[in-house]
Amino acid sequence: SQSLPFSLTVADMAGLSLSAPEKLDMTQGGSSSATIGIVRTGGWTGTVTLELHGLPSGITGSFSPASTTGNVTMLNLAVDASVPAGSSYPIEVRATGDIGVTATATITINVS
Repeated sequence: SQSLPFSLTVADMAGLSLSAPEKLDMTQGGSSSATIGIVRTGGWTGTVTLELHGLPSGITGSFSPASTTGNVTMLNLAVDASVPAGSSYPIEVRATGDIGVTATATITINVS
């Protein structure tokens, strides 16, 4: 019988998560910004691309930057004066890493 040296390295799984406010209070015709935190795990440090989903008519949004290797991006939102006061809209922030990992966060926009 022979014995052979053996080594096993277990790597952490790469992961992605977001931190975002649960809600944003906005006024008709107004604009607002929110900080979105990006957390990578498992030693992965690649690029994350951000998108918004579920924006209703009259509300526009963008990220600055929309693609980053950093840990923070700014979500910029604007509400048209035609959006009814008293309305609430859940929107989804979706992040996709360059290795295929994804994360989402939901923000409720309350218009007054």
